[in-house]
Amino acid sequence: MCVSMKLQTAGQTSMGKAAQNRPKNREVGVGDLLAWEQGKMTDQEEVALFQRLVESGWAWKLKGKYARRASELIADGTVKKPD
Repeated sequence: MCVSMKLQTAGQTSMGKAAQNRPKNREVGVGDLLAWEQGKMTDQEEVALFQRLVESGWAWKLKGKYARRASELIADGTVKKPD
């Protein structure tokens, strides 16, 4: 399965290994999803990933754990719903 979405991202001030050398205008790929599932993302990277997934609607199209985590991050105000 290949999941690829072209998304606009907000700038990050501190980036971990999973986000190094990524352009601001980029796609979310399987590698991003695997990095999250394997716990290889910083908190900032996770928030940025889920913000993009929520904005694109992919958070609700992927496996249930993505929707659950997106809902948690929205509930605590970390991720914003698109207007």
